[in-house]
Amino acid sequence: MMTAPSNPMTSSKSCSGAGLNWDKDIIAYCRIGERSAHTWFVLHQILEQQHVKNYDGSWTEYGSLVGVPVAVGDEPGNA
Repeated sequence: MMTAPSNPMTSSKSCSGAGLNWDKDIIAYCRIGERSAHTWFVLHQILEQQHVKNYDGSWTEYGSLVGVPVAVGDEPGNA
């Protein structure tokens, strides 16, 4: 059984320290959507962040599209 952290705000602050901005949409993704579903669950259901989405197609779907933008390097791309 999953249990919430003893202090969810501590976990939220840890995520903010990792660069997550709770004021913007957060889109979790991975190669096939499995790990990103876990990330969505923790952020949305346990930490109660409302602006979290899971892109279930993830890189398997997006990477097969022709002509779509892909940001590389350390800097975020423009959506």
